Amino acid sequence: MNLKCQSEPLNTLQRLAERRCHSVLIVGSPGSGKSWLAKRYAELLNIPDYAKVEPTVASIREIEDICNSLSTPLVVGIENLDSGVAGASYTLLKFLEEPQDNTYVVVTVRNLYMIPDTIVSRCQVVWTSEPRSQDIVDFARMTDSHKYDILGLTDVFSACASLSDVLQVYAMSSQQLDYLNRIHEVVFSSENVSSTVWKLGHYADNSATPVEFVIRLLIKKLNDFRIFEYGRSCLQDLSTNRIASHAVLTKFVMDCRYGQR
Repeated sequence: MNLKCQSEPLNTLQRLAERRCHSVLIVGSPGSGKSWLAKRYAELLNIPDYAKVEPTVASIREIEDICNSLSTPLVVGIENLDSGVAGASYTLLKFLEEPQDNTYVVVTVRNLYMIPDTIVSRCQVVWTSEPRSQDIVDFARMTDSHKYDILGLTDVFSACASLSDVLQVYAMSSQQLDYLNRIHEVVFSSENVSSTVWKLGHYADNSATPVEFVIRLLIKKLNDFRIFEYGRSCLQDLSTNRIASHAVLTKFVMDCRYGQR
């Protein structure tokens, strides 16, 4: 997989691999391919063994013990360290301060400012780029060309804003995809707001929908600048993680129905 948005990070990782850099920190938004780049670094180092590690104190201590007993090289990928507890970062810091010659650590984070500066200072930082529309199309084709041929003409696929969105769409059932293709009819239905919010937040089988994806899809389907502004505001609310998704959906419905026209 060679996407345009990843060409510069790959060039940087190639240079770091040539120097046999032991600590790398990959920074980027969700769905920008950080995990793939981490595994690619192991390939650039020509090391076949890659261990994915959760950002927990117990997992990091366990992999440290394993590395201390190994005689063969290993690349350790600690994903989304910024989503773990503070103790995980400080446990990792000890790991980085006493590196093993045969161990290489690749850490991925979404927000650089959510981890200690001491970890950043001990790593070579690699920034990823936001995937553009062509990157998403290329990724979708490479991941599953058959499904892309089926979904490439639908609004559901056009709502993808990241590589992980593509995988999320591919994991949906045909019933879920059909439901999403018709979900814009719900916003301006005659039903009350509570019922509308429930339907926007759930598939027909009552399982939860991906709310951020649903709002992007509604922006595409409703195709109105006013609704685009309302949707963009709601997406910003979701990104803060301080407002519950049902509250954001309620705001979106109220704005669409009763906002200034």
